[in-house]
Amino acid sequence: MPIQGTGWYNGGRRVGIANPMLPREEEVVQFSIAANAIYHKVTKINLYFDDDPKPVTLTTRPINDRQDFVVGPRKARAITVELAEWEKSGTADVVGVDNLWIRVKRPGDFHERVRPLLNIGALVKYPMGKGGVVLNQLRVLATEPVPVNAQKKQTIVATLLRNLGATYAAGRDLSQANLKYEPIPLDDQCNQYLTKDRGWFDGGKDLAHLPGGENRFGGVTYAIRDFKTSPVPSCVMLAGPGAKGKLPNEFKGLRVGRKADALFFLHAFRQAREWKPRGKATAPPVVFKYVVHYADGKTAEVPVLYGEGVDHWLTKEPQGLKSAALAWAAAAPNDASGEQAVLFSMPWVNPTPDAEVASVDLVYGESGNPYGTPALLAITAGRAVK
Repeated sequence: MPIQGTGWYNGGRRVGIANPMLPREEEVVQFSIAANAIYHKVTKINLYFDDDPKPVTLTTRPINDRQDFVVGPRKARAITVELAEWEKSGTADVVGVDNLWIRVKRPGDFHERVRPLLNIGALVKYPMGKGGVVLNQLRVLATEPVPVNAQKKQTIVATLLRNLGATYAAGRDLSQANLKYEPIPLDDQCNQYLTKDRGWFDGGKDLAHLPGGENRFGGVTYAIRDFKTSPVPSCVMLAGPGAKGKLPNEFKGLRVGRKADALFFLHAFRQAREWKPRGKATAPPVVFKYVVHYADGKTAEVPVLYGEGVDHWLTKEPQGLKSAALAWAAAAPNDASGEQAVLFSMPWVNPTPDAEVASVDLVYGESGNPYGTPALLAITAGRAVK
């Protein structure tokens, strides 16, 4: 298992890494290190086990590749790592370590009961009969200093759920793991720009930093309209609070023209008014909806609920919702406000997958648009792989 410690430099004599406390006393059998060879190159390491003043001395090669050493077995609860000697290199008086690994003894049947999925132990599988448990120890922060890390972690979690056969709707087992994605081009049906100089929502911020073209958001492949040679409208937006330009109150007939086991909607919402449960009104309102039209004339509605299927497109704490995944989040370049632009990916399981979906409408709910304005950036069809 990897151990992280605090390094220090002491008078040009020796460098240590604060003794990492193991969760319990372990029988250590192997020590591995990848020393940093950019600066001074480590040639000798001392390992101190608990309070034993006599170290185990290891001779290392002056490289930054991983080096493995048999050190035991030695029982210990704490280990102090001392970088004892090194070859001086360059002018910077610095010695570094990239990674440490400490391997401890495990029972003979350990790997039948415990199966690490990563070498850092962040994902671990525990087989139990015909099933088992998957332990996910990824640290997911409410706000990531580097926004792309939130997307990477979300992709890992989403992939785990798909591989475990997570369902989107009761009564029908359909995981993204067995879906083939078919992005549906909105192309010339788009009626709004993503940049504040030409459209989008008011308020001085926009989606100019959103990657266009075909990308994977929230584990789903979407295609956002993008012309490299000139700006073009790249989303479908309805008229409403904060929307710029002359827009319709409803948009009908977005072309689909294919069968789908599921549809995925990549959308945003400009919230104009807050909603809170009051009295018996505990169910969130439908802020807008998609109406799915089949080739045989039948229809199905896909309601998007306040705070469940979509939320305000600017926030300081991006997070997924009950019915939609956080698809993308990023602060605009040179924006120090702490706010990030966010998009949500909302799945809908098609109850009649054998019927061709002809088109989709974007319309408001029965109460109109008092809570805000929607923007649809992309639609993707998901087809089950037989």
